[in-house]
Amino acid sequence: MRPLEGHTTKKNENNLPIGIRTADSSYTIRACDPPTTATGTFTASFTVLSVTTAGGNTIITVNETATLTGSFAGIRIAQLGTLVITGHSTGVGGTGAGGFVVNDGTGALEDIHGYGPFQFTATGPTSTTGTYSVTIHT
Repeated sequence: MRPLEGHTTKKNENNLPIGIRTADSSYTIRACDPPTTATGTFTASFTVLSVTTAGGNTIITVNETATLTGSFAGIRIAQLGTLVITGHSTGVGGTGAGGFVVNDGTGALEDIHGYGPFQFTATGPTSTTGTYSVTIHT
């Protein structure tokens, strides 16, 4: 595959991109660590913000607070900062699955981003429990 016209990608010895030269000759260098995968469980509670329908689907928008546990080996444990996790899911009868994105980090977590799938089971009218897998990039 050819690079995009006017762009050149340089690679380090591990075949990870470290910089891109653009048509205006600017050059950005960024160290890239290999992605890390973490898996685990979560419990969550949420507040319903709105309920709407469209095309026969019910759309529930919530603000959720979750506690995650799992294997984050190699990730910055006990670092100060916040991450924003946004996601979507579908379900029937109290069980479902979805995907999420991790980004907008602050403090020591500002360069962390990731994505992954999750599965959940309702444990009450405004609470769930489930499993997740996330691929983290730093």
